[in-house]
Amino acid sequence: MRRIFISHSSEDAALAVHLAGYLERRGIGCWFTPRDVDPAKDWDQAILEAIEGCSAMLLLFSGKADGSRHVRREVHLADNAKKFLLTLRIEDVQPDKLSYFVNLSQWIDWMDRRDEALERVYDTLRNLVDGASSEFQPLGTKRAQTVSIPDGQKLWLRPSSREFVPAPPVPREKRVLTSNTDSKNAVGYLRMRAVNNGRYDTYHEIIRQDGSTYGYFTEGFSQVAYTYGFVSPKNDNCIFVLNHRFRATESTLSILRRTGWVWTKLGAAKFGVADRHSLAFEVSDGEITHFSFRGHHNHDLFCMNGGGFFLFNTIRNEFYSNVRFGPYSIYDTGRALSPKAPLVAVAISEFERKGSLDDREIYRSTIQIYHIETGERMMVFQLPGDEFENWKIAFSADGKMLRAALNGEEHLFDLVEVG
Repeated sequence: MRRIFISHSSEDAALAVHLAGYLERRGIGCWFTPRDVDPAKDWDQAILEAIEGCSAMLLLFSGKADGSRHVRREVHLADNAKKFLLTLRIEDVQPDKLSYFVNLSQWIDWMDRRDEALERVYDTLRNLVDGASSEFQPLGTKRAQTVSIPDGQKLWLRPSSREFVPAPPVPREKRVLTSNTDSKNAVGYLRMRAVNNGRYDTYHEIIRQDGSTYGYFTEGFSQVAYTYGFVSPKNDNCIFVLNHRFRATESTLSILRRTGWVWTKLGAAKFGVADRHSLAFEVSDGEITHFSFRGHHNHDLFCMNGGGFFLFNTIRNEFYSNVRFGPYSIYDTGRALSPKAPLVAVAISEFERKGSLDDREIYRSTIQIYHIETGERMMVFQLPGDEFENWKIAFSADGKMLRAALNGEEHLFDLVEVG
């Protein structure tokens, strides 16, 4: 007789015994700990073999189960073995550690109408056991009849079987106003050599793409310190610089404006700091992946790196948004811009704690989506695993799908609005 595996926390063991008795009286075999562990076998190996040999997994979801490391490992094993997951919610709590799996599974509530819930559990599992010889659906391929989405979410991810067509990269000609400070192959209109500890010059040369001198920044090291990004519109009067100031120990967006001329043989403009705005994130936190003008008239300056992003209105001289992705325990591993909507998605691994038994570092990986124009966080969606992972994400060409990839495996989702 094929069996189903019952995953539960130790605090919910009595209910596991009750459910197993109910199902076994009606012809569905069950396997659960500690009842069915062979004393002659290693505990972990016994669980692995039981999951691989089962027809499906029944998860008794509660607050204790959500926080149980053993339950999370069992669910991970079932997912890897492509076993169908049926979640029986036995406590009125929202999933956290198990949210990725629970929100993708078929879900039955136990709290109300328990007799009806038992019948639904039996009917669902009976169909799986009766069809055990056929290919079982992997976790997430059946949509929950009632899916619980955490409060405050404006968007959510739903597993998708549609073909994923990635958004094309931004063409080089559309990034013509973007510049890296020291790159010999910078694509910007102007650039300025990066300032570092070895350069205390009063004047810093601003050069054209052909290497000729355009002008000079005249306020020197005390104003700029390290320079990380440099971009100029083509009106020649205003330059935007991302920099980190040692004395203020902060990252800023500095606005340089033309203050006059430096009289050289060919003549060159002279620039000084006209305004400065503090950033919510460190400009040194990873590669600057976007630094360019947006909007209908290219009046809005957008910047993003591993630490956060901002959108700055260059006419009103103020931020639309100025966002840090999280505290210093957060590590950005992947970023993507929607080709159709003002949305940015970021994959993040966040250090949570040290393991209580082995002192290993435990991480929580999520996909977070932000609205570029308001800075509002629209969604936090938990990914599987409790180790630091280098997830890569991408939007589809129509902006309606998201792909999360790790170690050659990919998860495809439809992006849906909540409410």
